[in-house]
Amino acid sequence: MSTNRVFTLRDSVYGASVLVLAESDITVVQASLKVLAPRYVSDECNDWRGCTWALGEADGAKPKTFIVALKSWDAKNPEDIGVLVHEMLHVTAALFREIGMKLNSGSEEAYTYFHEWLVVEALKGLNS
Repeated sequence: MSTNRVFTLRDSVYGASVLVLAESDITVVQASLKVLAPRYVSDECNDWRGCTWALGEADGAKPKTFIVALKSWDAKNPEDIGVLVHEMLHVTAALFREIGMKLNSGSEEAYTYFHEWLVVEALKGLNS
């Protein structure tokens, strides 16, 4: 079962926004990107299960806005859950890289709590 969903997660700690698109048709995702972030449209996700764009990175700016596209969503499918976790780790890594917080024993909890928050909030949005 694939469910088409669009929603935004807003983080109050780091100021990040994540637009989540669960859409099986890559052309719909690319059309959305043309409207939301035209500089980021590419063919890099033609063979895909999920993709993440950190808006700002291509311009040399610190990304605080992200787009995560998932090809399918079924809450009972472990592969779909795995893809969600995978893509949200890209968001976590890009955000913390850009704010200068390297992953080490002193920052590990910040990484994991933020990543957990992203996944939980995305699951709420996808399963509502």
